[in-house]
Order: sequence, then structure tokens, then C-alpha cells
Amino acid sequence: MQAADWILWNARIYTQDPEQPEAEALAVVGETLAAVGPMEAVRAWQGPRTRILDLKGATVLPGLIDAHLHLEGYARLQMGVDVDTPTLEEALARVARQAATRPPGEWIVGRGWLQERWGRFPTADDLDRVAPAHPVALWARSGHALWANREAMRRAGVTRDTPDPPGGRIARDAAGEPTGLFFERAIDGIARVIPEPSIEELAEALYEALHALAALGLTAVHNFDGPRSFAALQILHARGISRSGWCNTFLSLCWTTPWPSGCAPGSGMNGCASGR
Repeated sequence: MQAADWILWNARIYTQDPEQPEAEALAVVGETLAAVGPMEAVRAWQGPRTRILDLKGATVLPGLIDAHLHLEGYARLQMGVDVDTPTLEEALARVARQAATRPPGEWIVGRGWLQERWGRFPTADDLDRVAPAHPVALWARSGHALWANREAMRRAGVTRDTPDPPGGRIARDAAGEPTGLFFERAIDGIARVIPEPSIEELAEALYEALHALAALGLTAVHNFDGPRSFAALQILHARGISRSGWCNTFLSLCWTTPWPSGCAPGSGMNGCASGR
């Protein structure tokens, strides 16, 4: 019997096995669970180089799988400013810190605001107080609204004469001027002028995102993204980066845009991702 690399014991382990729904310890050999059961039984897997982790009664669950995730969106969110804050002023302070570290004219994007927490909807005036020289676009937590400043609206060509698109609405003040809020399909008017990260930059963001998801207990996700995400994942695969500590990615590919060069379905990820 090969000795375990790791033994986790003194734990409350939920196995999802009806014949043994709970256990006290488990042994890991490589990336395989070699044994799960009482501490004394699992102790037999201990060798001179086995690392022991005493969980002191903590709960252990099987790895979770997210059945529908847009991995690129999550990764890009991690790249941006988090404005999921209890107050509007704290969100503005975070934007101000971003503006202080970036050259004028560079986009600041983020997500997370919730007007119910702040007591009112935010406006372009709020953002212009802290980042007048940067275009700023911040998605609501729901993803169904966007908050922009005047520089962002200028770059998008949004004026008082810009009509509401079908399925969307631009918030306006009593004089008819846009206030900086865009709802549903109106978001596209701002989003279309925000530069996309390069495939290399996206690969770096995905690398961080996969580790962040693993830290949350997600061992796999079904990723509903397009060719850019697939190409970025292939960059990581080509670098030979170990998947240890990663969240595995399974791609559900459903789009009509052209594939990037060398990224046809079935051409990559060695079982870590599959196109269909």
C-alpha cells in the first residue's frame, strides 16, 4: 500500500455515500482520495513523509461544481474595483484610489453596487467628484444596470439627444440630461467602448480566478463563455501550469462568432476543458 501524501483527520466529513454518510478522516495519494473512514483505519496510510492536518472538528464537504458560470466575466470582475460597499462614500473612495494609481484617460471598471444599501441611486456627478479624468463604468450587483461618469458617456457619444434603445433605458434628470445610469440594453452603449483585455491579460485574470474559485470550494465549473475565454484557457494549458489547487473548467460552447486560430472544439485543455 502506497503511503498517503496527506491525511486529514479529526474532522466531520460528509461523504455523500449512503453506506457511510460521515467519516472522521481521509487519506490522499497524489490527487486521489485513497481512504475515508474512522481515524484509526485511515492511520494505516501514514508513512514517514505523510503530512498530517488536524482539522479540530471542522466540516469537510465534497468539492462543489457550479453548473453555469461565465468565467471570463468573473475574472474581469476580479480585475476591476469592487463597489459592493455599505455606503456610497466608501465606493467612491475605492474609485478614487484606483484613479490615483492609473494614468488619466484609462478606464476604471467594476461591479457590485446596490442602491438599496445607499438609500438612492448614484449619479455621474458622484463619480466626477473623485475621477473626472478617467472614464468610469460600474455595473450593479445584478448586472442589469450600469453607473457611468461623464467621461465614459462622452466616449460613448451619449448626450441628451441619445434615444433609449429597445429594451433599455437611460436615466435622465428633469432637464432631460443623462444622469449616468443605464438600464438593461442601454448598458451596451457604454460597454461597447470599453477596451477588452488582451488574450494574454485575460489568461492572467483566469489564472487568478481559477485559484479564487478553488479557495471557495469549487472544484469544477461549467463555463458558458466564447472563443476568447477558450483561447485564454489554452494559453494556460500550453504553459504547462499545474492544475493542483485549481478549479477545473468544462466549456459549454454555444456561439456563432469565428474561432480564434488553433482553438477549434476538441483542440485543447487535455480533458480540463472540452468544447461541444
